[in-house]
Amino acid sequence: MEQRRYKDTLLGLSAEQKKAFQLSDNTEHQVVWGVQFEQNQYQRPISKNIYDWRGTTGLNKDSFADATMLTAAVFIRDQIKWQDWTITPGVRYDRQQLSPTGDANIGGIQINENNSSELSPSLSVAYQFTPALNSYLNYSHGFRAPAYDKTYGYVPHLFNPLKPFIIIPNSELKQETSDNFELGSKYDDGKFSLYAAVFYSKFKDFIEQKMIGQAADKTHWLFQYQNLEGVKTYGFELSSAYQLTEALKLSGKLGLVDGKDGNGEPIRTLTPLEGNIKLGYTVEKITAFSRLNFAAAMPMDRTPKCYNLEVETPCATTGNWATLDLGASYQVSDNFTLYATMINAFNKEFIRYQDVAGIGDSSKSYSTEPGRYFNINANYQF
Repeated sequence: MEQRRYKDTLLGLSAEQKKAFQLSDNTEHQVVWGVQFEQNQYQRPISKNIYDWRGTTGLNKDSFADATMLTAAVFIRDQIKWQDWTITPGVRYDRQQLSPTGDANIGGIQINENNSSELSPSLSVAYQFTPALNSYLNYSHGFRAPAYDKTYGYVPHLFNPLKPFIIIPNSELKQETSDNFELGSKYDDGKFSLYAAVFYSKFKDFIEQKMIGQAADKTHWLFQYQNLEGVKTYGFELSSAYQLTEALKLSGKLGLVDGKDGNGEPIRTLTPLEGNIKLGYTVEKITAFSRLNFAAAMPMDRTPKCYNLEVETPCATTGNWATLDLGASYQVSDNFTLYATMINAFNKEFIRYQDVAGIGDSSKSYSTEPGRYFNINANYQF
């Protein structure tokens, strides 16, 4: 019998202020600034009792190192409106300190303190062509500090008979930074709306899970979160809606993310062409919807490399799929609403690529999405 406990303690403080003012008759400013501070304490103990001919044997261990994480941030942003232009410069400073608070050895691996900090500027420029149409160009410098589970985690996955593996800690993991650009346009005349955007990101020390080889006894594989160089991602987002009648509204979304590392290899965090089309119905106290969800296939030339016994083997790919969701709600009173939803109405068997990215093709059968199921709930607001 195995018992896993998660004990997290969070103390935090945040403050934000806004100030609007005018420097001239046609220039408006809205300045936002603030600070954030958090202290997280993590514990992930495992208690295991083994019953056999010798009696009961107790075992206590940790799958993650006990740790304390301190994070702090300060930021300021100014939204400047001048004629038909909106210009928003900003800057943010982040700092994170992650320290082991107990045994600095997890799974036989020594772990150390992990610190990171970064100054992140941003700039957005938007132009209002008409009351219904605007376009914008955004730049932001991204920062992602190494997460607790990726830095101090020792996570066995030995239940998979085809490819047992363990994710081992990496306390030397560096912070991930990026330069991100987005060009987009929005149109909304009250009846028809359309949003389209393309984006491009260039990363430094991209954090990614990698296979690093077999254990010394050859019984399982070892994975670890590491930093990759030269990673670039790009893609697009598209959404639209049209009010067919006062009661009927048709809407849809579509998106795709592609990218490669510095060696020209695809990374795990990609998504195939994916989206949905939704027909909504609203009249008085009744709302209802039908939603078609779909995704294109993820072919082999967009998947990373996988290995089996140190031999390259096909990584998991996925095929085209589509599912239908149905739902309705009824507002019984001003405070009370009933909801009912049927997910995957035709009980379609499918696999989302995001759930199997980077694993062997022979292991993906463990990751099929749920079949048809129902949700019924009530919401009462006092």
